[in-house]
Amino acid sequence: MRGRKDEIRSEQRRRTLSEAERTSQSAALTDVLSTIAAIARADAVSMFVGKDHEPDTASLFERLAPRARWFPTVTGRTALGWTEVREWSELTPGRFGLLEPAAPTHAQMPDSVQVVLVPGLAFDRYGGRLGWGRGFYDRALAAVPSALRIGVCLRPGLVATVLPMDAHDRPMHAVVTPDGVVFGENTLRGSQ
Repeated sequence: MRGRKDEIRSEQRRRTLSEAERTSQSAALTDVLSTIAAIARADAVSMFVGKDHEPDTASLFERLAPRARWFPTVTGRTALGWTEVREWSELTPGRFGLLEPAAPTHAQMPDSVQVVLVPGLAFDRYGGRLGWGRGFYDRALAAVPSALRIGVCLRPGLVATVLPMDAHDRPMHAVVTPDGVVFGENTLRGSQ
């Protein structure tokens, strides 16, 4: 299965968007996410800072205030720490060139996080997710099994094929693109 995953990762890395396309799709994605009842009801949401083909989440960060917004910091070869961020300016360039909190306040995602917005290289229409291959998010999601996992991506991140999944891979409860909810709409409407 590793070979197939590596092949898809390679294909996805070659997909590019212009900065104008990324900006436009990120704005549309923010609009969609802002209408999801499960997010509106949440007191605490885990977010990420997108890079390259991933969504720009700065405007979503503002829209989610005053909810607690938690961000990851790379703390080891395959580990993430977590910090509640109140102002976007608190984020600084870290490992892999991503904006992140300078130092995590929690070794794992807090139990208070009710919704996790999950980045990825690819998502399918069945909740499958393919990350960068280091398992950062699969391990982080295992620590908060009751949190609602929402995969978020721009249009090139949604693939037509069913993604290969290993036993340790955490499927998404929902997948959202700039065009709307493509998987898990009933889950997003229901109570968590």
